[in-house]
Amino acid sequence: RVHEFEAREGGAIHITLHYPAGSGEAGKSGDGSDGYRARFVELEPYTRIVQAIEFESDDADYSGEMRMTVDLVEARPGTRLTIDFDNIPPGIALEDNRRGTEMSLEKLAVLVDRRAC
Repeated sequence: RVHEFEAREGGAIHITLHYPAGSGEAGKSGDGSDGYRARFVELEPYTRIVQAIEFESDDADYSGEMRMTVDLVEARPGTRLTIDFDNIPPGIALEDNRRGTEMSLEKLAVLVDRRAC
């Protein structure tokens, strides 16, 4: 669920991702969900997005500000997208972060492919 989304430098994002019922996942927020707040540190259209992200959790292992940098470069055919993370909280396994990022990119690819048709 998207609670807030201001696509501008300094703009805020507030999102809650819910695990499927019965999945047994407690989530970082402890109620079967992962909530986070972020702000756009840099927003250069068609080139770069930098977000400062903080997870909504009482668990200290998820605290601190994580940075996600997305760089977009024109490539034939299309666009090459590179994502880098800094200061990933210790409660997030690198493999889980990688897989979650891959899942998001797979969903993005489906949306882009639909619009290209």
